[in-house]
Amino acid sequence: MTRDGSVWLRFQSAESGQDSSADWTYKDEGLQPLQLTVLEPSIISLLDDVNYTAFCALTDLQLGLSAQSGWHPSYLLAYDPRAKQTRTILFRHNRDCEMTTRIALSVDRQVLVCDGGRKTACGQRGLPERSQRTTPLFIRSVNFDPAGPEHWQCGDERGASETGPLTLPASHNSYTFYGSYYHAYVKVASCDTPHGKASFSQ
Repeated sequence: MTRDGSVWLRFQSAESGQDSSADWTYKDEGLQPLQLTVLEPSIISLLDDVNYTAFCALTDLQLGLSAQSGWHPSYLLAYDPRAKQTRTILFRHNRDCEMTTRIALSVDRQVLVCDGGRKTACGQRGLPERSQRTTPLFIRSVNFDPAGPEHWQCGDERGASETGPLTLPASHNSYTFYGSYYHAYVKVASCDTPHGKASFSQ
């Protein structure tokens, strides 16, 4: 309960706790896969059933996913608490050397943003439009595998397009998942706060 009389439920990630630092230490990881449940399915079921009027995530998580002149099969599941639906966020499968896409958790940790190079996959496969934000989301799970099946990186022989030679950034597939806790909060009630002094008769 907060000072204004609001009553909130807190759901914390399965990995939050003393041992979380062993799992949430990936920065610009390009090889090791990561499969991690952030909010258990039982929590999602409760969120589906509980009536709430507001919501937010509190976390120190840094989350990013990048396909730079490449592609990889990484994806994440995010829960939209307003619509009470799960969304799948992933890259569009392509073999385009000019395509560079970056997905990241925003500074306020409430939404995902998409950006990249001259050409991006933003606006497709659940990604927001370039430089736009998704609706507020809870991170449900991640399946990051920058060197996974059918992953692709642009080689020197693909460094030119039909229009002629291009100056392209080095191919690089990676992800970042760094932090120690993730808490999902939903507001379920508002209690009237007392005003003034109460008087009692004897």
